Amino acid sequence: MLNLAEETAHFAPELFFVITIDGIPYDDPEEVTQRLLETIKRCAVAKWGDRKWELELIRAYCNLYQTRGKPGDEKATIDNRRSQIRRIFDTWSCTLETAIALAACVGCKVQLSCVQVEVEEF
Repeated sequence: MLNLAEETAHFAPELFFVITIDGIPYDDPEEVTQRLLETIKRCAVAKWGDRKWELELIRAYCNLYQTRGKPGDEKATIDNRRSQIRRIFDTWSCTLETAIALAACVGCKVQLSCVQVEVEEF
């Protein structure tokens, strides 16, 4: 089951959505990645519509990299990132850095939760 929980970030007045993925085995990283990217795509479609989501997501992704000011980021253009982003949603695979950036482009952030299971015997 996928849950989108609203959270107000303490560092910005914006509203973020935290992506959490429940009900899938965490020892299957490909499945977790695909579910994360499917959620990002659904958010992009909800934000920009079924016809424009891909172009607008690429535009937002390039803008994110161009405005952060790190060397080489100015090379992020729609022309040279289009095939990268399309490939991500064709293969449902990308780096963690790219997934985090794509999530930010649709107003989401990726949150890690570490869980320790303890079994007590009675």
